[in-house]
Amino acid sequence: MTVCAHAEVFKLAEITSEFDKDVMDFYVETDDQNKIDSIRYITTRPDGSIFEDVSVPAERVIAEGVVIVERDGYAAVRLEVENFSIQSGGIVKLNYLYNGITGTRHVKRLYLNWDNEQLRLFDLGNLPVNRMYFKANHSRVFGIIGIREIMTSFAFQKLLFF
Repeated sequence: MTVCAHAEVFKLAEITSEFDKDVMDFYVETDDQNKIDSIRYITTRPDGSIFEDVSVPAERVIAEGVVIVERDGYAAVRLEVENFSIQSGGIVKLNYLYNGITGTRHVKRLYLNWDNEQLRLFDLGNLPVNRMYFKANHSRVFGIIGIREIMTSFAFQKLLFF
């Protein structure tokens, strides 16, 4: 049995949604040579209990993508990449189910890049992102049928100086 030790773990974003109260923390893990080793997401319930803790090797994400949100048997959100390398990052695509009735999917593109010796997410306008919110797509007849949009924002961290 081998144990994979990660040199560093970078929290990229906190993901919440309109349709449930779960919180997903999204991370990237690097090896001792500062290469992206894996992505990890931890989903917690409102009571703080961990529902899901998944780590996926970067090679798998690059080769085939990974479903990070599944609802009612549907791949609600797939994480995929393009123009991506384990050394420098690249485009991260959130391929999401817009309409489960028609099977329509949309894509939200973000950029994963090194910034001051830390891996961070940016929107394509180069604004930092560390929060995402999945807004539900509603149908009068069927209720929630997908994700209308993925909203992004950046919440500044308060720094205390003594």
